[in-house]
Amino acid sequence: MRSLGNNALRQPNGIKDSLEKAFVRNAEIDGGKVKVASNGTTVTLSGSVSSYSEKDHAGIVAWNASGVNSVLDEIAVT
Repeated sequence: MRSLGNNALRQPNGIKDSLEKAFVRNAEIDGGKVKVASNGTTVTLSGSVSSYSEKDHAGIVAWNASGVNSVLDEIAVT
């Protein structure tokens, strides 16, 4: 059996898919309202959330994702 390690995250949508799944699993973030785009190791977050706490938490989750070196947080608080 061969381990994939971080190879899945090196694929074009690996980081994006990983973060979208993390947002859906996270009770503090309405994952359906946060959009993720990735370009290499840079992630852009957009969409809208209901509180600054939710926005901050989404940024923390993105920064902690494997393979992410930069996060552009464009999430609006509405």
